[in-house]
Amino acid sequence: MAPLSPKRLTPTPIPYPAAAPATVYAFTRGRVRYGITNHPRPTGVKGPRSGAVLATLSDRKRAFDDHTNGLIDRYAADVWSYSDYYTFRK
Repeated sequence: MAPLSPKRLTPTPIPYPAAAPATVYAFTRGRVRYGITNHPRPTGVKGPRSGAVLATLSDRKRAFDDHTNGLIDRYAADVWSYSDYYTFRK
């Protein structure tokens, strides 16, 4: 029986389709703001909201370490503004 001779492997290039240029999007927390109203708009109704904006919140959350142990104990909303609006104040 003849000894097996190792075959020489030659790499074969595989053609790939040209890739589209990559688009890079930057996302930054804190740029989006939400208004909290006292009378939300009914579902399906278009047009301006009928309620007053009582608070403006950000999409960022604030972390708090109450026990100073290096672990986050709770999160709170990042409040931009708030008001105590009451139309029939005496």
